[in-house]
Amino acid sequence: MSLKKIAKQGLGLYKDLRRINIESLSSEENIKPLKIVGFVKYFNEGTNGNLERCLKHLSVFCDDLALCDDGSTDNSTEIAKKYTKNIIQLDTDFQREISHKQKLLEFTLSLDPDWIVWLDADETFDRIGELGGIRNLCNYGDKNNIDSFSFLYYNLWNGNAHYRVDELWHKLWKPKLWKNTGKLKFDIQDGLHLRQHPLGLKNDRRTNIKTLHYGFSSTEKIITKYETYKKHGQI
Repeated sequence: MSLKKIAKQGLGLYKDLRRINIESLSSEENIKPLKIVGFVKYFNEGTNGNLERCLKHLSVFCDDLALCDDGSTDNSTEIAKKYTKNIIQLDTDFQREISHKQKLLEFTLSLDPDWIVWLDADETFDRIGELGGIRNLCNYGDKNNIDSFSFLYYNLWNGNAHYRVDELWHKLWKPKLWKNTGKLKFDIQDGLHLRQHPLGLKNDRRTNIKTLHYGFSSTEKIITKYETYKKHGQI
């Protein structure tokens, strides 16, 4: 085994040992008022039910939402308007997704959030995260000089009852909760699935709250994602 691989495994073990168990946080963490803003960029996620589920979920624990419509042609924006007026609309251009996320970030920061919680339209957190867990993490982060929290992806597969655990499917951690450090900015490059979180986050901690990904939860969604990635040279 190479030294690089050993070092990477060691870093992962270290991060896991420092993982925050949300059940161990005191209920007093909810005392301090914080402004949490949900951050979602979407394209044609209305008719498949993803956007409604995501925004309804975020509205439980967020004080406001900031959304970016990437030129949807379905009923996505009609659904979005039920949850917020904070919607920017851009032309469809998947190769410039990071540039679009930077514009959404600037818009989000104009709402003066303490914390920003990022979900894709086909994602939610688990019930623990929804019912106080995310807000508890924000307060814990403020008190302990933590500026982001990462969550393990659970890729639901061909339904909502099973998720993938083979190969790399159950090893992906993403920082979904960002403190407004005053230094947040995306590393803008063209392409799909590049760095999806902003620069300016230095102290990240893992948590046992789950990210549930519905993007592969039906045969139709699996085929759609495959065709999208293939079209843009990702396969």
